[in-house]
Amino acid sequence: MSKCHVINVFFLRTCGFLCCVTARDPRDRGSEREGHEEHGRSTFTSSESTFTALLLRAVPLLLLLAALAHSAPVGPWTSDQTQILVRSQMLVQKILQSLVQIHAQTVTSSGLTFDPSGPAPELQLMMSQLQITPPPVPNLLSPTFSQEDCVRWMWAGLEQQQRIVGDLSSKLSALSDLHADLSDLQAQTAEMMSLMGVVISTVQSGSSILTRLHGDYDTEVAVHLTLTTLRAFCHDLSRALRKLPQV
Repeated sequence: MSKCHVINVFFLRTCGFLCCVTARDPRDRGSEREGHEEHGRSTFTSSESTFTALLLRAVPLLLLLAALAHSAPVGPWTSDQTQILVRSQMLVQKILQSLVQIHAQTVTSSGLTFDPSGPAPELQLMMSQLQITPPPVPNLLSPTFSQEDCVRWMWAGLEQQQRIVGDLSSKLSALSDLHADLSDLQAQTAEMMSLMGVVISTVQSGSSILTRLHGDYDTEVAVHLTLTTLRAFCHDLSRALRKLPQV
């Protein structure tokens, strides 16, 4: 039985029971109590009033359940997973908000502006030489793109970004906090995968990007391209986190 069906059945039955209890004619309740003693009468009245009050307080919950019945994901989705989603979204937004300042602190060469449209065409060759490859864009609209596919894509992209930022942070301390945030985000993703029963696959990393840097300008270009790539990845990641419960 699906989660939506269970929620709908519970909602309808509880509403029907609430209507039966609260809509009874007061004269009927009065006639039922006529044969009771005063003590029994007062006890019954108090218990019924308390029970009715509790049911009335449940109305907001029932309305919430009705809304969830239409938005609940097909697969099971727990409160722990929801908390991880919230923490992950906060980390993604924190990273996005820090990128402009980090770029200003670490990249001073002219022509390396933090353009939202992406790296300049003349830097594409250098991007290839430095082996800075952006993660693939997730196909969130594909009917075959599952929750498992989504978290695997998140893990692979975060592992790549965390590794290259970690290498560069050994040369530039301004990247240390960014590296820590990416590590925290990767840990959240690992926890999500564990809850979903998805096996973590570690991608074999090649040589460090530091071996391909031959001067300060190369380093600045590498940081510029890395931050530009990371910004695009974080936007995709944010969309994936919003979509994940519905995949």
